[in-house]
Amino acid sequence: MKMLLKPLIIITLFVLAACESVDSDDVRTSGVYADFKIATTDNGTSRIRARLGVGGVLSNTDLELENGDQLRVFTDTESGAMREDKEFFGGTEYKYTASTSAESTLFRIDFNRPTGVSAPNSSVSLPAPVTFTAPTTGTVFQRSDTINISWTPVSVNMTRLDVKASTYHCNIPDTEIGRVSKSFSYRSATDFGATSVTASDLFSTEALAHTSLVCDLTLTVTRTMSGIVDPAYDGGSIRATQSDEVVIRVKP
Repeated sequence: MKMLLKPLIIITLFVLAACESVDSDDVRTSGVYADFKIATTDNGTSRIRARLGVGGVLSNTDLELENGDQLRVFTDTESGAMREDKEFFGGTEYKYTASTSAESTLFRIDFNRPTGVSAPNSSVSLPAPVTFTAPTTGTVFQRSDTINISWTPVSVNMTRLDVKASTYHCNIPDTEIGRVSKSFSYRSATDFGATSVTASDLFSTEALAHTSLVCDLTLTVTRTMSGIVDPAYDGGSIRATQSDEVVIRVKP
C-alpha cells in the first residue's frame, strides 16, 4: 500500500487541477473571459489559440461552443473557423493556422453567436520579426564569461520585448535539471537591440557547486504586441508574438 501512495497522490493532484467545461448556451457573453494568443512559426504561418473561460482569469472552467456559437479568425486576406481541441485533462481550446506571419498583419477574432450577444472585435497586429545576431547556436561559454545578446532589427512595433534563458540539457540526469536552473528574464518596453548576462547568473548555487557541470541553454527573444479585447466579454487579453531562439553551451 505504501508503494502505491505516491502515484495515488500525484493522480489526485492532476484530477484536482483538471479543467472543466460548460456549454456556451448556458453562459452569457458578459460572463466569458477571453484569452487569445497568436504566435508566428518558422514556416511563415501564424498559429492562433483561443480559450474562453467562465469565472475570470484564474478559473479552470472552459467554455465549450454549442448551438452554432463559433470563433472565427479574420485577416485582410483570409478567414476561417477555429477548430475545437480537447486537452487531456478536460480543458477546451480553439485553434487556427493563418497563412501569414508578415509584420503589422491585423488579426481579428469574432465570437459569433446566432442568439445572444456576439463579440466580433477582438484584434491585434503582429509585431516586427526578430532574429538573433549573437550569440549563435553552438557557442560555448565559461561560467565567468559575459554573454552578449543582440538581435535585429531594432523595432518600435511592439508592446514589450523579452529575453529568457532556460535549461535545455545537462550532463546530469534529467530529474536534477530543475535544481540547477535559475530563471533569467530581461523585459523592456523599449527595444535597445541588445542586453547581456554573466553565464554564472543562469545557474543556481547548487549548480555552481558542480565542478564538472556542462549545460545547454536555450535563449529566446520575443516581441509581443497586445491588442484590444471586445468589450462584450468579461475582460480578457489578446497578444501576438514574433520570436527567435538559439542554443548555447555553458561549462565550468
